[in-house]
Amino acid sequence: MDRNITHSRATIDNASVSTVLEAMRTRCGEYRLPEGAELFCYGLKSNVVHVLSRGAVKIVRSEAGGAEMILALRTAPAVLGLEAALTARMHAYSAVTVTSSVVTAVPNQWLSDEIEAQPEIGRWVRKQLCDEQDELFSRLLETGCLPAKVRLEYLIADLMKENQGGNGGRCRLQLPIRDWELAQFLCVTPEHLSRLFQQLQREGILRREKGWLVILNRQSIRRRDDLSPRPPSPPTAKLNVNAAA
Repeated sequence: MDRNITHSRATIDNASVSTVLEAMRTRCGEYRLPEGAELFCYGLKSNVVHVLSRGAVKIVRSEAGGAEMILALRTAPAVLGLEAALTARMHAYSAVTVTSSVVTAVPNQWLSDEIEAQPEIGRWVRKQLCDEQDELFSRLLETGCLPAKVRLEYLIADLMKENQGGNGGRCRLQLPIRDWELAQFLCVTPEHLSRLFQQLQREGILRREKGWLVILNRQSIRRRDDLSPRPPSPPTAKLNVNAAA
């Protein structure tokens, strides 16, 4: 019974997404932004929420000394700035387009009114916030616990979800960020990132071709939902106190 209820709620959420986004676009319109455009800035408040319907955005935190960290990559469709809008707080990070993008700016007050008036929009907003928190926590844990090669494969797998074309097990992808940004995102040096790509190429998983990633075998790319059981730890040798004495 619980399984049926969960499935029903998920179906309502999924079915309402296109309706919610279309309502936002109809009400507020769309505009195109070039690469490098800042949607909102860390430390400032905003009176709109940004709905990304095409393109990609990097979520970054920059400090006055020049240090910058890429917290996440968001590809369309995505909603940006929800938590700051709903709490009337300053943004904890900045959002910058990394490709030419199409965006809708939704006024905070209109969104708040619609959440009150239409339950499906409220459910959709809650899901967006949960997904965002899950993504940020997962990235934090993966950075601390997983090798950079696995994290690179996870990113490639995420991009493959948006590219269903290709022949058989092959597909072509364009990374939404430059190599130095990708290295920063993975918390490695550009030199180590190059070695990771070379290793994947030697394994016959992919090759780089004129700015494209050609995935030769989709099934060989590790995904977050392909977690294998952790191998048992070797038995710990017990110290014989008498022998040591």
